[in-house]
Amino acid sequence: MPSHGQSAMQRGWLIGPGMHYDGKISCPLLSPHGNMEIAFPNLVKPKVTAMGTVSFQSTVDGNYLWCEISCEALRIHFGAKTMEEGELLHAFHFGKDRIEQAARRYLEMNGGRPVMLMVVDF
Repeated sequence: MPSHGQSAMQRGWLIGPGMHYDGKISCPLLSPHGNMEIAFPNLVKPKVTAMGTVSFQSTVDGNYLWCEISCEALRIHFGAKTMEEGELLHAFHFGKDRIEQAARRYLEMNGGRPVMLMVVDF
């Protein structure tokens, strides 16, 4: 399982519709992966990372991984007033259903790799 200390760029995460960042922008994925079991088990509480994102746990086919949402997305779409930890976590919990729906879409599209949700994803 990746540590919270790694940046999204170090993890090769999805950034925007069908693209991931691994040091270069890759071609969009053209076909969704079917029949994946995706869940958000809430066994570990969401955490604010050093980068100011909120990291939350998901599972794909029983494998644990971390997804993140940017502080900008939490501010613009879910009401975070500041970048303080309490504000970001409150906004995350307020928008949790929509955030998990967006994460699920990207997990299905990228074959179950960690996701970084941005403003444009909502």
